[in-house]
Amino acid sequence: ELYIKGNDTINPTLYINGNDGTNPTIFINGEFVNNQGIVQNANGVLEPTGNFTNTVSDTAKYESTGEEKFSNTSAVTISGTLNDTTSGTLNAVSSGINQFYNLKINSRKSTITLDNNVNVFEDGTVAFTDSGKIITSNFVLFVRNDDVTAISGYSFPASNTTDGSITNYIDGNLQRAVVTGAYDYPVGDGSKMIPFKLSNLTASGAVLGNVET
Repeated sequence: ELYIKGNDTINPTLYINGNDGTNPTIFINGEFVNNQGIVQNANGVLEPTGNFTNTVSDTAKYESTGEEKFSNTSAVTISGTLNDTTSGTLNAVSSGINQFYNLKINSRKSTITLDNNVNVFEDGTVAFTDSGKIITSNFVLFVRNDDVTAISGYSFPASNTTDGSITNYIDGNLQRAVVTGAYDYPVGDGSKMIPFKLSNLTASGAVLGNVET
């Protein structure tokens, strides 16, 4: 476990410096808790195997231009404030504040459940690198990057039919920023992937997609 404890007047800082291209990794064998601290992930990798909690204040924050890699082998939860739309600057690079930057799912057939809305920064990505599901429950995963390839690593079933054997998808509500083009929505319900694609878009905006059962 990595626990950062601050308060309304003191905000201890954790700084991950990967600006030399080495992409240093902080591997956490357990949960990550930022309780009113300042966490700055500058092109590094933050890799917990447990829950991820981000509690912020006017001065406390999680700021990232790096990667958030979930390598859990059992069910974990993302909670706290990670649905901001604020941009910052971290070492002259546009950063996401209180949101994920590059979210990587390496969950080995396990689940990640949202306990609040979660945003992925406008320059960021979501990548499935192993079998694992994001369960949104009543919340929304919002991918703010309008690139059609901003979500990767999933497999659509043949002919876009439902498939219970595919385990790397978003179980619930996925919102994507869109412009012109065709966008995949790798979504499903609790037991199977039921994906769809938005094609022939001619306007920009944000489109929410989900599966109701």
